[in-house]
Amino acid sequence: MHIFESIQGLSIALLLYTSSCVASADVITFPNGATLAFSSPVTPEEQEKLGRGWKTAVYSNSDGQRSRLFPLEALKSLNGVLFDDSYPLRISPTGRYVVIDILRVGLLETGAEETARIQSRQYCPVLKTTSGCLVSNETGDLCGGEWDKRDDRWIVHGLKYDTNTPMVQYQFKKANTLWKEYSDDKYRSVRVSIRDLISSNLGIANLMACDPPKADNRDSYKNIQIELQRLGDFEDSAYISRELGDTVPSSMAH
Repeated sequence: MHIFESIQGLSIALLLYTSSCVASADVITFPNGATLAFSSPVTPEEQEKLGRGWKTAVYSNSDGQRSRLFPLEALKSLNGVLFDDSYPLRISPTGRYVVIDILRVGLLETGAEETARIQSRQYCPVLKTTSGCLVSNETGDLCGGEWDKRDDRWIVHGLKYDTNTPMVQYQFKKANTLWKEYSDDKYRSVRVSIRDLISSNLGIANLMACDPPKADNRDSYKNIQIELQRLGDFEDSAYISRELGDTVPSSMAH
């Protein structure tokens, strides 16, 4: 697969590659009982440019709790998320992790005399199947590796990562760090957006799957929830409230 560098300023999205068995069955079941369900196939017109696949992937744990992968990325005008059925999921020996190859894709608008082009770059996020947490989202040569035959070590032959890679190391911010960064920045002339910080964690559902609410981060989550509500983001605000076990006001419960 060719890897293309993203063009600066391009509005990009994600093209996700999943199991070839998705063509005949849209649900993948892991040894721990968790599942990945794929739905919403692309239209014939979209297939001509992007290939066949699904627009939506939903993780469910063994208790039936569900969360959508990359919820901030919806396929629109050839910019968005496509879960292709051409590539196999790479599941670790214990079944605890799964690597999903993805492409970040964006339709590049060129001059009036040129045809718009699709630019893309490969990534390989790692999903923790026990929680639905996307622990990392690496790119480049790391995506060409494979799981060790006996344990959950991602091996890339010929690189310094032969025996240990950052693939299963959590690479995003946790709730306390995220809120501290936002709080510390609010008195500066250029203020960071709380939504951008959440987006960098691949969405609020991923943040809370990777850093579940507990005594030492509850205040941070509550502050994030209040700030999102203040900004009119009632969906994510309500999601945090539900995960914290709070009563969600009827105006936020949609």
